[in-house]
Amino acid sequence: MTCPRCQHENPVPDAQFCLRCEAPVKHAGDSHEPAASYGDLLEQQAATGEILRVISRSPATAEPVFGAIVRSAAALCHAPDVLILIADADSLRVAASVGPVAISVQTSQVFRGGRLPLTRGFVSGRAFIDRRTVHIHDVGAMPDDEFPEGKALQRAYGGHGTT
Repeated sequence: MTCPRCQHENPVPDAQFCLRCEAPVKHAGDSHEPAASYGDLLEQQAATGEILRVISRSPATAEPVFGAIVRSAAALCHAPDVLILIADADSLRVAASVGPVAISVQTSQVFRGGRLPLTRGFVSGRAFIDRRTVHIHDVGAMPDDEFPEGKALQRAYGGHGTT
């Protein structure tokens, strides 16, 4: 069977793992997405373990937990910037952030006092209003009438606007 991750032809047809990259091998009827390797799974488990350790040490406050989540998300996704935004009345408040863009965004005119207006013009605002995940690889590549405030923010501070 051919490994969906590395395309190596494994000689054992019913093997559970690829002999080259050690990714779990999916068989007929399974999804066609490549499975995570042992290294990927260990990295995810380590990140989850760190978040759980922070939760156990901080039962009264969420800030340290949010900090652990943004650091883990940045590491797992290889993202230079991660923000956690929380809905608060008619705005989204920055609860935690990591990275150079996240720091500059919090001091920008758009994020007055660490708050982003809750509008469909931002990727995060649309995700909250529609109550669904919105994945935009590059806000700047979207049509001009899509995410106008997000596009302005991207021009000012960089990033791609994925939520």
